[in-house]
Amino acid sequence: MNTVFDRVLCATDLSWGCSKVLKELASVRESGLVKKMRMLYVMPPAEKERREAAREDALGDLAKIKNDLEALDISVETNVREGFIPREITKEASEWGASVIIISRVDKGVIEDIVTAGVSIEVVRESSIPVLIEKHIEDARGHVLKAPLWPMGKVLVPVDIMDFPGQAAEFLRPLAGVAVREVVLAHVVEAGTTREVQHDFEVAAEGALADYAGEFEKEGLRTTVHVHRGEAPSGIIEIAVEEKAGMIIMPSKGRRVRIGLEKAGGGAGRYTGDMGGKSIGSVAEEMLKHSPAPVMFLPKPYQSALRAA
Repeated sequence: MNTVFDRVLCATDLSWGCSKVLKELASVRESGLVKKMRMLYVMPPAEKERREAAREDALGDLAKIKNDLEALDISVETNVREGFIPREITKEASEWGASVIIISRVDKGVIEDIVTAGVSIEVVRESSIPVLIEKHIEDARGHVLKAPLWPMGKVLVPVDIMDFPGQAAEFLRPLAGVAVREVVLAHVVEAGTTREVQHDFEVAAEGALADYAGEFEKEGLRTTVHVHRGEAPSGIIEIAVEEKAGMIIMPSKGRRVRIGLEKAGGGAGRYTGDMGGKSIGSVAEEMLKHSPAPVMFLPKPYQSALRAA
């Protein structure tokens, strides 16, 4: 059965931490998800006399990582490109026919990442295939403290209550029982209205999510719903921590949703839920930067293809 992990492109900066992190993909192999993998290093533009030396050094470092992974029975190809990093990553994905891009970010307590947040944002923004942003914590000695949670086990799906998350359902269908056991459907109701209206919004959200949960359960996925009050990014993160989610799956670009609710006694309450907007989307960008769990971003072209299929 084909899955999004058939052809995995891993972007790396050749750091020790990245090599350590990628070894954890052995558990993905054991679940039979990965068919082909390629590791890519993108060199920044260099002067002609330094270009070949830099390329040879990069190929040597990639060879070491390749040997480490092949010792774990992970078959991997390598490649080096030169240029603007986000653009070269997406070009490599297109030319190689990747089904997913994986970028590892190590949170060090300051803005220092294996691949910078800016690069990650640009790749998510431009990619026409899913992008998985792995999240790890590194201590002062460079030791990776938190490794990827594979198999995914429990995944969190943020939901706009007026829009069934069909792309997430399609994504999870071939993974049910293989890498995913449980799905948490989550919605965050923004604070700031009266208590009565807030309650109406929460009840409406719980009802919608309960209906959606039935569709996921038909696919063999145990599903729970979680409605939270607060700001969307921080609320999603709080739910992920509380539920101990191994991954968050969400669109890379969202839309502003306006929902009308009839209140008892007449009148209508209005709620605006922001799941993004232009560019990568404000919620998606905050999740990329601050989520404690890996985040799988599904781009619009990918979502449209799933619905057409």
